Amino acid sequence: MNLCIVEIKVADMPAGRSFYTEKLGFAVKSEAYLPDVLVLEHEGVDLILHRADASLALDYPHTAQSLLIFRTPDAEQLAADLRQKGVEILEGPRPSPPGIFLAVRDPFGNVHGFMELANAS
Repeated sequence: MNLCIVEIKVADMPAGRSFYTEKLGFAVKSEAYLPDVLVLEHEGVDLILHRADASLALDYPHTAQSLLIFRTPDAEQLAADLRQKGVEILEGPRPSPPGIFLAVRDPFGNVHGFMELANAS
């Protein structure tokens, strides 16, 4: 088995589109399934926003959940850029075994991580 799609639930598609494109920097790959699904550009596995009825309230890092961790070349710079854009930073940047880790929350309660790998090649 291989991972083929990563689905992120958003309670408001226009706000989700704005957050993931304008704040996190993903490009739109397809709008063919709007208003319920928006496909974002992502190398390898399809990354989609899927409309949900409500947001959620996770107690990160204490609630069981899946955490998407995206690779970044510079966690400190990314954190500074995201703070300037008003993104809620929950943790970091801080050292972790594979490098420097940063966690953020989207407007719908989803938590995502970013990792600057120490031995990136």
